Amino acid sequence: DVANDALRLRMMITNFGESDWIVRSAEQRLDIGASSLAPDDASITRVGVGSAEIIELAFRLPESVRDGDWPPQRIVVVWTVHTDHRPVTQLTEFDRVEDVADDGL
Repeated sequence: DVANDALRLRMMITNFGESDWIVRSAEQRLDIGASSLAPDDASITRVGVGSAEIIELAFRLPESVRDGDWPPQRIVVVWTVHTDHRPVTQLTEFDRVEDVADDGL
């Protein structure tokens, strides 16, 4: 969701571990082209054992991204969750898909 010059992202974390997990919003990243963005806030969310939390993140888009081709070819979310055993960092990639002409199928 892009509104007011920011991209808003919703994370859903479900804890299947043996102790609480921690998500620090300041550790999450959004990579668009050459820009690596941090979210606007620096909240900390504790996810209890057997529970789920939804975390709302807003990333202020730099002018170079706002003025460029939107949506970009690729957006990469780099996310970190501190589990009961270790921090886990993963990437989730979103690629732009061009419209395909309707050929009557």
